[in-house]
Amino acid sequence: MNFDLWFEKQSLVVKIILIILPFVGWIMEILVRLSAYLRNKNDVDLIIFIIFLLLGATWIPLIIDVIFLCMKGRLFCAEDLSNEVKGTKVEENKEDNKEDEKKD
Repeated sequence: MNFDLWFEKQSLVVKIILIILPFVGWIMEILVRLSAYLRNKNDVDLIIFIIFLLLGATWIPLIIDVIFLCMKGRLFCAEDLSNEVKGTKVEENKEDNKEDEKKD
């Protein structure tokens, strides 16, 4: 599950809209946090996932995330995935170039 990487690829405006929307924001947070935990197996990711699972519908964690997203460009207590996202794009481009070379 690479939902957190997909979320990181989105523009800042799209991320903010996805988090601000009622119910959709809570689901987005749960999917992003669960995806981060399953990918990293990190205790902090698990704790943040449980907090958003239990308290996410109260808007308090969502507001904190929106403010943090506007200031830092990433979610609260989430690692910066910009290098990984750029790395996957580079790897995808390399694979596409290799396929094109094979066709020639």
